[in-house]
Amino acid sequence: GRAPAPPPVRYRRAIDAERALSYRRQLEASQQALGGRFEGKFTLKPHLLFPWLTALATEPAVLELAARVIGEDMLLWSTEFYIKQPGDERFVSWHVDDTYWNIDPVEQVTVWIALSDIGPENGPLRYIPGSHREERLPVATDESAGNMLISGQTAQGVDESRAVDVLLRAGEVALHDGRTLHASSKNTGT
Repeated sequence: GRAPAPPPVRYRRAIDAERALSYRRQLEASQQALGGRFEGKFTLKPHLLFPWLTALATEPAVLELAARVIGEDMLLWSTEFYIKQPGDERFVSWHVDDTYWNIDPVEQVTVWIALSDIGPENGPLRYIPGSHREERLPVATDESAGNMLISGQTAQGVDESRAVDVLLRAGEVALHDGRTLHASSKNTGT
């Protein structure tokens, strides 16, 4: 038989729930001002457009956690939104960030910051633990309309039985190396 999937994982709190709610309200106000969702130029490095997002990305606890992974000499390369409302059919296919960024040397950390509670029904981030130390899998393009990745790069041959769900509460963060296989499914919540 098939081995049971590893249990869900919880990560570190970077900001308290009240501060996370404040950032979420700023995010929602920004979305509303742009017609309901972030599209086009507002999806590329949005921290350059929204001061509240720069503040979130540079919260002292966020920087401290990132520094534990890559050291204190760091640069904010990019920010992105992966917002899936209940019933949203969109997903993020299995990939590694490094195939998008191509930064040399590969000294990157991705920090996911939850601005609301994320349970198993919300299409949480999923990791393949230890995959950053393994040979990179070949990629193909997934042109599915629901794939939230810009170019749809999708790792082939992922052993999903090793995947762990990253369940976060508002204000918690998850960090991963730029070579870590990760994905997220549809938000089946109501």
